[in-house]
Amino acid sequence: MENPLDNKTVQEYFFTASFLSKFFRKYEDDWMAGINSRSQDLFKEFVMNASGNIYLDDPDIDLNNHPHLFRLLSTEHMTKLRPYDIPQEIDHNPKLTEKENFETPGIMKKSIGFSNNFNEQNRLKLMKKHGRAIFTSDKVESDWKKYADNSIDDLEEGSETSWDKILSSIDIPTSSVILCDQYIFARRKIIKNNLIPILDHFSKLCDVKIPFVIISKYFPSGLELSYWKGKWETRLNSLYADSLRISLHFISGNIGKIHDRRLLTDYRLINFPVGFDVLDGTGKVRQNSEPSVRTLLSGKSSHKKTYNKVKVFLQNHAGKIF
Repeated sequence: MENPLDNKTVQEYFFTASFLSKFFRKYEDDWMAGINSRSQDLFKEFVMNASGNIYLDDPDIDLNNHPHLFRLLSTEHMTKLRPYDIPQEIDHNPKLTEKENFETPGIMKKSIGFSNNFNEQNRLKLMKKHGRAIFTSDKVESDWKKYADNSIDDLEEGSETSWDKILSSIDIPTSSVILCDQYIFARRKIIKNNLIPILDHFSKLCDVKIPFVIISKYFPSGLELSYWKGKWETRLNSLYADSLRISLHFISGNIGKIHDRRLLTDYRLINFPVGFDVLDGTGKVRQNSEPSVRTLLSGKSSHKKTYNKVKVFLQNHAGKIF
């Protein structure tokens, strides 16, 4: 298994030229009409600061008529996007179109793909199968604000909620999840009321098992982590009838007070100040909490810096993974 703690300080994305051309054309038209949306503004900032590849999928696109696209591909403007070269050898899937086959290898090597060339059925299948998000123009237009804004609702003591609602903005596939909490295994009720529902939420995002790594200092005394992992796998397989799409792993490490109580996906870093003992057995919030979010999809360098800083810290202080 690839260690989810491996530090990747450069997150790269895949865009098609036709996707970007459509986005910027509509952005300019809406700007002239004074009807720009928050999602459009956030996505524009994200694109202008993104790294990765642009696939020139439409031979009829004249870059001279698309100044934003020309700027993104111009070496003179020091952008971090490069033309995508189609691999010489491609495994052609007969269920995919020619363009879909050309684009799939590029998307699978990046964090997220942006393309309008996939039919909806194939797009959803690839996302679930490979744990990679593929955004269409419509999806960006309607939902990008949800993914790019660094906000999550405050948790008020006594209010009713669920982990699916708390994590509702995390509804796109991720290749791994890292949860850090020194005391996540302190009491059975924490596991039952909080950890199991969190695992369940992420299990729904992909058709393949994704590694879910729990970093904690305090595990049950007298148990080897490898034995603890085996007991958990048996319990979860029994509870979910072998349908849980999570590969559970444990790391014992002193991660420090500042860097514990975190949840990391491919795109987000969420800090829970009071830890993950959030809900009681009736689905009510146990105490007031104000979770904070840093998202790589905001396009903000400060978010990327914080995300990578925390990941490097965890990498340097965590022990062996089981």
